[in-house]
Amino acid sequence: MIKLERIQPSGGRLLLTRVIQTQTAGGIAILTDHDKVFYEGTILAKGPGRLHRVLDQGEPIFNEIQLLVGQTVLVSSMAWGAGLIVPQEDDDLEAVILSEEALEAVLKPEALPCPR
Repeated sequence: MIKLERIQPSGGRLLLTRVIQTQTAGGIAILTDHDKVFYEGTILAKGPGRLHRVLDQGEPIFNEIQLLVGQTVLVSSMAWGAGLIVPQEDDDLEAVILSEEALEAVLKPEALPCPR
């Protein structure tokens, strides 16, 4: 098993994790989540971005990934399954390395209620 802290994605790739819910709060076992259309994942690490060009001095210029480590994103179940799955000892945690283009959306933090 590879520790997630040791993984540094390359190029325009991201390391995402998601918690696999195996039981409800009441203790009922959930057998499958194949009917899900998308997954929520948390960004653990990101690569430097896609290589844009190399300057005459040999210095690379990257198109930096605009997402931040710790953000929650939505990924289609098809894209999640097509990514590089990183096996984990913890059965309740799944990690995957995906291209930035595979992400569908970024979830904003919960908005605070407006005072009246």
